[in-house]
Amino acid sequence: MEMPSIPVDQQAPCYFVSNYVITPTDETRGYFDFLMPMLKTENQDSPFYLAFSAVALASLGNRPNTRASSLFQQAVGHYTKALKAVNLALQNPAQQKTD
Repeated sequence: MEMPSIPVDQQAPCYFVSNYVITPTDETRGYFDFLMPMLKTENQDSPFYLAFSAVALASLGNRPNTRASSLFQQAVGHYTKALKAVNLALQNPAQQKTD
């Protein structure tokens, strides 16, 4: 029986969160533990979520034996979308004052 493949855009956030946000023990916290509440409230078209997706794809692509894949190209695509979304948000007076 063949295992179903999980799309990379779903693998990358899980990889990033499990390696950089949460840690396996209760005594220590991940470096980016503040991201979890933000990830729960932001929609997937927000500048924050687009930037998070870019970083997650880049971190997944930076693993050994994956450098030949197209993950970095996808990460650059998400990064470009994030920069465009931030630029548009900064042009909007109401969004300029939000996180």
